[in-house]
Amino acid sequence: MFAETLSGMPLRTIRRSPRATVRLLCFPPAGAGPSIFNEWANLLPEFVELVGVVYPGRECRSAEPLSRDLGIIADSVAEHIARSDDMPCAFFGHSMGGYVCFEVMQRLAGSTAYPDHVFLSAVPAPHMPVPEKLHGLPDSQFFRELVRLEGFPQEVLNTPELVRYALPILRADFTACETHRFKLHVPCRCPLSVYGGSTDIRVTRDRLEGWRHFAGLSFSLRIFEGGHFYLRKRQTELVGLICSELARMG
Repeated sequence: MFAETLSGMPLRTIRRSPRATVRLLCFPPAGAGPSIFNEWANLLPEFVELVGVVYPGRECRSAEPLSRDLGIIADSVAEHIARSDDMPCAFFGHSMGGYVCFEVMQRLAGSTAYPDHVFLSAVPAPHMPVPEKLHGLPDSQFFRELVRLEGFPQEVLNTPELVRYALPILRADFTACETHRFKLHVPCRCPLSVYGGSTDIRVTRDRLEGWRHFAGLSFSLRIFEGGHFYLRKRQTELVGLICSELARMG
């Protein structure tokens, strides 16, 4: 069982349910923490326990230094997940969260904590070249690119203090993703569902289709109307699709 809130812990229980038979672990995108999934708690049925992944330097781990190493982030998360295999689990990862999710899967290969279903959202297959690396851009240009990618909710853009707070976190996260070397020899040992936005300018359909290369079992792809953060407006539909798959696991 994961702590509800504990400093230094990479996992936080967002919604606990006494009737839970399935655990959904959600990996947030760059710059975000597990609170981005808080609204999901109201959309999930009682048989699902919702757990969020916390990266260093945000939310309950805000006192820790930021990490620019995706492998180190995944090591810590995998270590804690491996300690709890009391019920079937599934992973959902959006954008950077998809990469962390993939790396955690690699580390859990052969473990009883390996997920029973994986959902990847708005993240290109790791063997495909990155269109343009952003982490080394000057602050002003880096900010413009993030705005172009819809990386900031409007309420953040309207608050300069929040933008200044978020930029170093986003740069660290982009560095972690864009400098990581993936080991691609372990296929997914569970069903793989991939989602994306129809107008996402960086994660196009062919980059999502690339995940088929890693699907050891079944593979499905669903494109939603919207950009890189299509899930902000299509949240109810997305969670509904995920729940229909989770119902097969309980």
